[in-house]
Amino acid sequence: MSTDTEDIFGDGPSSPAIQRLAEIHASNSPQEILERSRVDLISIIEHGIPDREYVPGAQGILPKAKRIHIAAAAKSGKSIAFATVTAVRIVQAGGTVVELDRENGEDESARRLQTVLEAFGDSDPLRQQVRERFHYHAWPALRLDWSAEDYLQAFTGADIVIFDSSRSHTAPFGLKENDSDDWATFTTALIDPLMQAGISTMTLDNMGHEAKDRPRGTTSKVDLSDLIYTMKANRPFSLAAKGLVEIQCTESRIGEITTGDTWQMELGAGHYGNWQKIGAKPPEARDDIREAAIEVLTAAGQAMGHARIAKAIRARPHNKLKFDDKYLRDGLQAWAADPTSGVLPGPNEKGFTTSQITESSHGGTVHHNPHGETLPPRSTTAPATTPKTPTNTSKTPRVDAPTLTHHGDQGGEGDPLRGTTPTTPGPKNHHNDGPETVIP
Repeated sequence: MSTDTEDIFGDGPSSPAIQRLAEIHASNSPQEILERSRVDLISIIEHGIPDREYVPGAQGILPKAKRIHIAAAAKSGKSIAFATVTAVRIVQAGGTVVELDRENGEDESARRLQTVLEAFGDSDPLRQQVRERFHYHAWPALRLDWSAEDYLQAFTGADIVIFDSSRSHTAPFGLKENDSDDWATFTTALIDPLMQAGISTMTLDNMGHEAKDRPRGTTSKVDLSDLIYTMKANRPFSLAAKGLVEIQCTESRIGEITTGDTWQMELGAGHYGNWQKIGAKPPEARDDIREAAIEVLTAAGQAMGHARIAKAIRARPHNKLKFDDKYLRDGLQAWAADPTSGVLPGPNEKGFTTSQITESSHGGTVHHNPHGETLPPRSTTAPATTPKTPTNTSKTPRVDAPTLTHHGDQGGEGDPLRGTTPTTPGPKNHHNDGPETVIP
């Protein structure tokens, strides 16, 4: 490939945004750079802040001039969903798409495009629209040392540029996608200039093996993006079977699209639909939060209120979940009403526990505190009589560990959940999180 970036897209007049960026990059002194880059925000407010714009054909999902990162499981259909179906929808709406494909190649991409065109009627006008405004590039050899002006000039007229996929674009530069500085180098050179010139970018990526709510590798992928979507196939699809894919916003830097916003699209078997918004997922639909709640409840080995469960989830070393306490409380209440969820109401309907604790009470399962430390074995039978006070007052009476403090406990009842031995009365706990057992 030629080092002349015009080979990528074609020449054309520079837009005002490109000209302004070129002037900024051509400046030398600090004063000149700051003068050229200064913007009067009050003037923008007084003259009217422009309405939020979106890429044509992707209203509400793909905002204009934003860095969008989409993560999905490998081979789950993200390329056909976005780089083919959504790309053609954008073209139909009058937009221009540039796809930089280092993942699938021209033959596979042509096969996918053909099936989508056939589903959309495969008319001569549609083919002409795709030929003119869908600029597909197979295995482009990009460079990090292009000047911003030359690089942007190559994409004049584009509404969105699709990088498919993340690793295949960083690897030729020797950049590691799990290194924050390497990802920042890639973004600074090839993604940020497009965004600054008013062009949206979409980077397709795989999800991590453990973190299912964000892209794999460095967290800089999240930090240096304006929107993060995760995609999954709710129903598998193929040329013969109609399926359903779903995207959910997990991180957002703009107010119009918020965390939890969800869209679905049918595709496969000769049918390719539109993205349909289904609204934010209710908390009870968040299996990742339910599993985290069960994890901390099992580790604690006792009933807990929603605020303490939330705190314990966030305190996990590997935690990536974001939610507010009310959202979690609503989810816990819904799960506690579902016998199959694994979450149960606490004793006397106070707090929450888990079926794993109830089941293990008969099997001698080892329990851990929220920090992962093994708790001492618990007594399963209470002594018939209260131990006598020792005659030697210099020695402390032996009490089974751990000593537990209960809300309002007077020391003679024990713990009905855990079968603990009655202990000497301790100070009352004044948590406002329900009458639950407290680990010292």
